[in-house]
Amino acid sequence: MSPSGRRRRPSRGRPNAAVASSTFVIACPRVSPQWELAATLALVKPKPYTKSALGGRDPFQRFGRAGRKIVAELTGELPEGSWSLTYSTGGEHILQIEVNDTWGVARGLALRLSRAMPELWFTLTPPASYLRDGEFYRRCGKYKLELVRTNHTRLRRSIRFGFLKDVDHAIAPARNRTGQDAPAQ
Repeated sequence: MSPSGRRRRPSRGRPNAAVASSTFVIACPRVSPQWELAATLALVKPKPYTKSALGGRDPFQRFGRAGRKIVAELTGELPEGSWSLTYSTGGEHILQIEVNDTWGVARGLALRLSRAMPELWFTLTPPASYLRDGEFYRRCGKYKLELVRTNHTRLRRSIRFGFLKDVDHAIAPARNRTGQDAPAQ
């Protein structure tokens, strides 16, 4: 509880200063997240279009020989002792990098890794997000499982509707509608 006696809502979006000093994990999963979500969707809703997302695709990601060299170069740019690297021959991840620095440093390293190896999927946690070819993705939907592009930009509702006032065809929030703009009940 805050000093005013009200409960504070948990923060959404980017990590705040308290979270920014924790450990962030960058990982390269052995099975492609895109294939994994497509397989789950094909099991939940077996239709021809869900099966076609799996057909002829290899679920496993290939970490090439040059991958270790790229990872060594990029982690060498970080301060000594602020990261730890683990390669795995079995298990869920091919490699796992723990960054004990700020959110910006972890995000920057994940972006550079993703751009250097565009054919691989990477994950960055917390917050849970996926990267491929320098683009961030997040899971969307409970039942329609897919990865959608995101940039982690979140605006308060008041700011978002402030921007929308500049657009002629924008829909005003329900509480600000006049009688003529309100939808029929």
